[in-house]
Amino acid sequence: MRRFLGYWLLLSPAYLVAAALSSWLLLNLVDVTYGAFAAWLLVPVAQALALAATSRQMPLLPAGRPPLLAFVTLASGLAVVAAGLARPLDARWGFAGSGDLQRLAPRVLAILAGAAFLASCARLRKGRPAVASLGALLLLLGLDAVRPYLATVPGALLPRLGPFLGGLVTWGVLVVLVFAAALTAQRALEETSAWAARLLGASLGVLFGALHGALLQLFLHPWLEKPWSILIPAAVSVAAALAAAAGLAALVDRKESA
Repeated sequence: MRRFLGYWLLLSPAYLVAAALSSWLLLNLVDVTYGAFAAWLLVPVAQALALAATSRQMPLLPAGRPPLLAFVTLASGLAVVAAGLARPLDARWGFAGSGDLQRLAPRVLAILAGAAFLASCARLRKGRPAVASLGALLLLLGLDAVRPYLATVPGALLPRLGPFLGGLVTWGVLVVLVFAAALTAQRALEETSAWAARLLGASLGVLFGALHGALLQLFLHPWLEKPWSILIPAAVSVAAALAAAAGLAALVDRKESA
């Protein structure tokens, strides 16, 4: 995941500059249509995926026995997501229903992930601050299930920017913090729990896809209207389930090695 993000961070601004410059030189204008915006989001991702796939040297799955507790948690989270997708209008299970299950599920999984990462720090010798920072951040995000507060953060911090720009800045900073903490923790976990590091990387990959889907939906383009719009919260729940599995894998692996 670090390799992919590195390629993407190089290719995304390069594509933006190249597209704007070529549009100006050939057409004497800068293309600001939705198609240009979507191309800027999707083309660098495809390029980074191709480069990361060709340069990958590590095996897809780490060696050793997979942690059972982590995969039971992951399977439970995926089952909840599958039920919400299969019956989207169901009052209890559906993503488009009136119940709170699908809204609470990623937050509860974030609490579980944060608590597991913090607990695993007790036996870590290296990288403890990185794993602890990720655990604390996930706990902070998950506490929205106990007392909702995340929706009010942009208005409280940046009231003069309005709901759209304030939310864009606030959530953008939060996303950067999550990715920075997770990538640093992943590097630390690679030496102690390969399964935890790999599951955490998968969580970041799914979250990256969900964020790009949300950005494509930013201008309410019709192809992401219902029922396809439920794919974004479903991807967030999958990312949360993978993060919880990564935290439990880190905890179990440290217990087994202790």
